[in-house]
Amino acid sequence: MLYREIFVRQNYRLKDVGPEPVILDCGANLGMATLFFKFVRPGCRIKCFEPDPKTFNLLQENILKNRLDQVEPFNVALWNENTTIDFFTDPEDPGSLLMSTRPTRMRTPAIPVAARRLSEFVEGKVDFLKLDVEGAEQQVLEELAASRKIRLIKQMGIEYHRRIPGERSALSGFLKILEENGFEYQIVASGFPEPSALRFQDIMIYAHRV
Repeated sequence: MLYREIFVRQNYRLKDVGPEPVILDCGANLGMATLFFKFVRPGCRIKCFEPDPKTFNLLQENILKNRLDQVEPFNVALWNENTTIDFFTDPEDPGSLLMSTRPTRMRTPAIPVAARRLSEFVEGKVDFLKLDVEGAEQQVLEELAASRKIRLIKQMGIEYHRRIPGERSALSGFLKILEENGFEYQIVASGFPEPSALRFQDIMIYAHRV
C-alpha cells in the first residue's frame, strides 16, 4: 500500500524544487517516502522521524542497505513540546499504518517514546515537509506556527486524519493555520463508495507558499 501511494500515485511528488532540496520526512515509517525522495532527487538532504523503536530499526536498515547519503533518522515522535508521550503500536507488526498517539487508532498497550518539537530541527529553508503523523498533525503544525519556523517551509504534503473515533471534526482550525501563514492549498479526499457517510478519512492536503 505504501509503495502504491508513494511510488505509483506519487502522493509526495516534488515540484519547483532544485536538485538538492531540504526535506523533512515526518512519520517516516519504514522509509518508503525517504526512498522516493532520494530516487527523484538523489542530491536531496532529508531528516526523517519515526517514534516506534522496532520500525525505526527497519528504517535505519533501509537507509543503510540502500546506501542513502545525507539522510538523518531520528527516533522521536513529533509533538508540541519536548516530553515523553504514550505511543500505541503493535510490537509484532512493525511498520503498521495504525501506529499512533491516539489509543483509538490501535488498541494495544502503550509504550513511552521521546517527543520533540519539529521547530528545533528546522535550521533554515525547507523545500518540502511531508507530514504523516497519524493524528498528531494538529499539535505539530500549531507548534511550528507558534515558533514561526513555519515561515521557512516552502511546500507541504500533509496526510490529515479526520474523524478519528471519539474526536470531533477540527479541519477548519487546521486549515486556518495554513491560511494565516501564507499558504494556498489543495485538498484531495476519497469517499468511495459512500461519499456522504460519516467515517474516518485520510485526507491529503498539498500546501504551497504564495
